Amino acid sequence: MASAANRSFGWRTRSPLTGLFMLSLLAGCADGWRTVERKVADALGPTAAAPPATAAGEAAATFDSRPLEAYMPPAAQPTFRPGDSFTFRFPSGSRQTEVVVAARGERTDWRLGSGATWTTRTSTMFNTEKWSGTASFGTGTQRFSGELGKLFPLAVGKSIRYRAASGDGAWVNEWTCSVAAQERVEVAAGAFDCYRVICSREGQIRTFYYAPSVGMYVLRITTGRDAGTKELASFSRAN
Repeated sequence: MASAANRSFGWRTRSPLTGLFMLSLLAGCADGWRTVERKVADALGPTAAAPPATAAGEAAATFDSRPLEAYMPPAAQPTFRPGDSFTFRFPSGSRQTEVVVAARGERTDWRLGSGATWTTRTSTMFNTEKWSGTASFGTGTQRFSGELGKLFPLAVGKSIRYRAASGDGAWVNEWTCSVAAQERVEVAAGAFDCYRVICSREGQIRTFYYAPSVGMYVLRITTGRDAGTKELASFSRAN
């Protein structure tokens, strides 16, 4: 298999549960297959395009998931240290290295090379509590309430609800996160035993493949609003 550095981007999944989940989103469409195709394209956006052509003899990268043969024990909440680093890649081929600058319980502060910073809450599956200097979203905050602190330890069948409200009160989102399955997933950074966690709000679904051995998701697929894919390419943990 080619190294992660020289493989082009693309993905597929062998999990029948993932296929059934996507079909369920389309079950209400009764206006013909062409409309269904159009709605799928609209939901997935440009990130669903075919992977770029590869050079002769070069392998295409794939996300490959399948049910585990043996179940993992419940996954404890991860802990981070300043200096922990996670590099993700996107369908465009660009990469983003996220570095921990501070960790306080379930709150983690991150920084990009560009200078952008943000704080995540682990109990919301790494949803962002505040951010500054980001190219897409500028600066802002959101407040969380509800079943916080109950998602971890991860176990299949667990489900939580929480609310995210903007700091200025302009909007409120109701989130549900459910631990759907355990699957082995292969991404650019390697093959990992993962929990598949599905978090949804109106207009958006985020599917996380969280690897306990990494302490981070190795793959995030977003459909609907802000559709996109984020795949772990490499990581390192501070000593």
